[in-house]
Amino acid sequence: MIKKTGEKVLISSRTYKVSKDGTVTADTKDAGDYVLLNEKDAKALSSKILKSVALKDTKKTVANGKKAKVTFDKNLNMENVKKITYTSSKKPVVTVNKNGTIVAKKAGKAVVKVKVTLKNGKTKTVKMTIKVTK
Repeated sequence: MIKKTGEKVLISSRTYKVSKDGTVTADTKDAGDYVLLNEKDAKALSSKILKSVALKDTKKTVANGKKAKVTFDKNLNMENVKKITYTSSKKPVVTVNKNGTIVAKKAGKAVVKVKVTLKNGKTKTVKMTIKVTK
């Protein structure tokens, strides 16, 4: 999809179908202009979007019992994201819920991994190191 700003946004592969004769049928909720890209341009767009998957902070210090939030860099267009999963390397030290809210459980260090899946199925994992203080 092309936004009014000219930015291209991925659509899910479930949104369109290609018949044996090459006819493309799109079932979309959003009105707008759609452009079919050749394989080379589609890969370039996907690569550009994957590069925008970054965290605002890669390190945070959180006091025991307090909360923090995983935040993405402003360049990531969430319209391209299908799914985000969060995991903690040390659940006794830090937990993280499905919305990216981090809870400091006890003093120590842990790594929160954030797996971002784009609408085209490509994934990128980014990490944030959390230091929990007393």
